[in-house]
Amino acid sequence: GGDGPAMIEPTPSTDDVRAVHTIGPVLDCMELSEGLTLEQCDVIRRQLTYVSRYKELVAMVTSDMLLRLLGAAIEVCLPDSASKFCREERSDEIVVLHVGDYNDKLVQPLLQQADKSASMYGVSVREDVITPEDVFTDKLLDYLLTRNVRMVVPIISPQVLHDRYWSTLGYEFCVRNKDLVFPVFVYPEGARDRLLEVLRRRCEDMLELASLEVSMTEDPLSSTKIGLLSTDVMRKASTSVVLNTYRITAEGCTLEEDGVTILFPKGSVQTERTLSLEVEMLPITDKITKAFSAVTPVLTVHQDKDEDFLEPVTVTLPWAWRSGCSSGRTVLMEKRGRGRQWSVLRTVYQET
Repeated sequence: GGDGPAMIEPTPSTDDVRAVHTIGPVLDCMELSEGLTLEQCDVIRRQLTYVSRYKELVAMVTSDMLLRLLGAAIEVCLPDSASKFCREERSDEIVVLHVGDYNDKLVQPLLQQADKSASMYGVSVREDVITPEDVFTDKLLDYLLTRNVRMVVPIISPQVLHDRYWSTLGYEFCVRNKDLVFPVFVYPEGARDRLLEVLRRRCEDMLELASLEVSMTEDPLSSTKIGLLSTDVMRKASTSVVLNTYRITAEGCTLEEDGVTILFPKGSVQTERTLSLEVEMLPITDKITKAFSAVTPVLTVHQDKDEDFLEPVTVTLPWAWRSGCSSGRTVLMEKRGRGRQWSVLRTVYQET
């Protein structure tokens, strides 16, 4: 028993050696986290075959601490091979990593919104502000290797890519597990291409990860935008969502979840009814924004009774609009049960 972190036992396989054919990134992680010294890693690198390199590595992993560290490094660098190695189960913690840039307009509102819904997603959220004495990517890897957090959300702004926070050595970014890092690219309006150009020179591999983008102006971000960002982060980190269950009575009530509000007026039901809400955010990609003027979350209502409400129920959804588009061409649709047709909903629009 005990309350310590659980260990995930490896799945035996004769392909263990072949699984770490590319061992360089794993050695970089072991050296960075001080599990192995530079001299030890060089001894391994000088072996003539990948089989001998693997055997030398295993021979140096002589303690439980090193075993855990090797498992974490494999999970970070070679995720397809993680099941073949003993590793520690990851915690429920999400770490938002930033340098203080856009702190009031973006970071703190995002942290506050994420904290409100964290329990539903089975995670916890904290921040870490990087100082000039730290290297941004080293700090990120430290959280994944030695602190074993669920996911790191690096806020990548122009300030982050400055030499004060980013190594100029140009070494390879060794994270290949796309479930462990979810970057948010933040830039002044009109500066997107410049940010991505610099990041491509600094750390091109980070551009291969799923990410979010935020264009900043003088105005603060709307609560709708913050809510959309927070839900994207929560869903990326969560392995399962525990849906909240609500009781609807004849007295009526108002429900709020992930930026969605549902108003049940008095008399909307005769007998008590239970339901749960599932709010799913669509990814705001170039393809989506070119095809649609606006995007709302997909709201699924799970009920214990498939009956109409006796009074009109008002659903308020957050919108992500494409600039310059009119709401007059937008249509909301609903579908009830399996096999039924979609129907048009009456809509009212309000700027926020």
